[in-house]
Amino acid sequence: MERVHFRGNTPKINVVKHTFLDICNEIIGRWRNYGARVSALSMEEFEEIYALRSGIEGLAARLIAKKVESEHLPALRQELNALEKLTQNADLFLYLRREWQFRVHCYQLTQRQRLLKQVLLLREHSERYIYLTYHEETRVAESFDFHCRLLDAFEKQAGLQAENILQEALRWTLTNAGPLVESMLVTLK
Repeated sequence: MERVHFRGNTPKINVVKHTFLDICNEIIGRWRNYGARVSALSMEEFEEIYALRSGIEGLAARLIAKKVESEHLPALRQELNALEKLTQNADLFLYLRREWQFRVHCYQLTQRQRLLKQVLLLREHSERYIYLTYHEETRVAESFDFHCRLLDAFEKQAGLQAENILQEALRWTLTNAGPLVESMLVTLK
């Protein structure tokens, strides 16, 4: 890309310069992975990602339940209440973004940066499969129920229960998206 030079320091030039830089930052932020090679959908990748997520996110849920402080719970409950409002005919992408933000806030309570990085990496790899799970309106309500149960387990500091709930939620994703992934693979052949 050719470098752009702004000469002068008048208010109009500053407005143009900042607007231009904001637009460039928006484009770069939106297309940060532009040109990246994406592997083809595969059932093997789908199953492997969710097996890895089940293990690592299950561990994170267990650790959260052990470490959560009572002062963290009101903020998590408030986030969950806000998420509930999105279960009723809301934009699916917005629901999924907020649902993931809730989980990231939970995972941060583990205070394990390496674990958090692994969770984020696996989630990024699974993202293209996630939307296949939510092909019916009832799926959002089911997803929300898992989050309610998970927060209840955190409040009780029930580590094993939290781990089981999270793993059940990921198996639910496998069960609901798996057939769609398989049918897509058949039509792509």
